[in-house]
Amino acid sequence: MHSVLSPCGSLDMSPTAIVAQAKEVGLDIIAVTDHNSTLHCKLVQELAAEAGIVALLGAEVTTREEVHCLAFFPEHERLSNLFNFFWNNIMQ
Repeated sequence: MHSVLSPCGSLDMSPTAIVAQAKEVGLDIIAVTDHNSTLHCKLVQELAAEAGIVALLGAEVTTREEVHCLAFFPEHERLSNLFNFFWNNIMQ
């Protein structure tokens, strides 16, 4: 799903709201993949862990040609590297 950071994400999709809704509907695992951003990944993972939910972390890589591909990484360092790549190569 997308958080508020994605252009198509709702303003109601804060990390707290995402995890609360997932818990309410009984999900055991969620994935947050914002368009070209990993900035909410760590917070979502922390909130999800407190709620007993596994959070897969990554991004929906969206190119200038509008190609979309999901990329997941287990380590926060790699997520940061991915965001730096977005910032330096796609978002500028």
